[in-house]
Amino acid sequence: MRLILATREDAERVNHLRIEAYQNANGTVLRDFDFLRWSSADDQACILCIEDDHGNLIASVRVMQLNTLAELESMCDCRLTTPLPLPTLYFDKLVALVEHRQKRLSMLFRLLIIEAAMNSGIQSFSFTINESAQRIPLMKKMGYQFSPADTSHRSDDNVFDNSVDVLVASLHFSLFPSALMQGRKEQIVTLEDVALDDKLANDLHGALRNAWSKKVLAPA
Repeated sequence: MRLILATREDAERVNHLRIEAYQNANGTVLRDFDFLRWSSADDQACILCIEDDHGNLIASVRVMQLNTLAELESMCDCRLTTPLPLPTLYFDKLVALVEHRQKRLSMLFRLLIIEAAMNSGIQSFSFTINESAQRIPLMKKMGYQFSPADTSHRSDDNVFDNSVDVLVASLHFSLFPSALMQGRKEQIVTLEDVALDDKLANDLHGALRNAWSKKVLAPA
């Protein structure tokens, strides 16, 4: 396996991965898969991916630095009921092909980002999640807090299934070290199990920080 930073040149590969993963996901309903396609927001974000030994994408996550509450609420299309410290690293479009989900590749992504965010000025991590998601207990063990999201403004034809309650997850920067320790106990695939793309090999953490700190121009 190989860890890469995707760019617009990888857009079609990333689109294919996201759509296939969501089509086979449990508990996630999308009315329109165009939501998953590469957009201007992806150009301004850190798109971290894992390839298999044949060069096919098998997992990916989008990470971006959001500096204001307005940016965060726009990106996740919900209103926060509990404030969180900013700037935050917002995780979304976290996907893995069904045959690779038992490897907990998402945990590898999370730990890499935690390591890179240490002492960087990032105040929290955040993401939205369906309240019935199976990974919530594991995230709580790492120190994540969960609060209800206000989605009352969403229209009936919103891309998401409005019948499912949404939570906003957040991890305070003071808990980054303990979350890192707990996550390492839970991970299956480690950094030693993957090769690094040339863009990451010289300074992995620096490359990630540079990628996520781009200014987000528009939500998507």
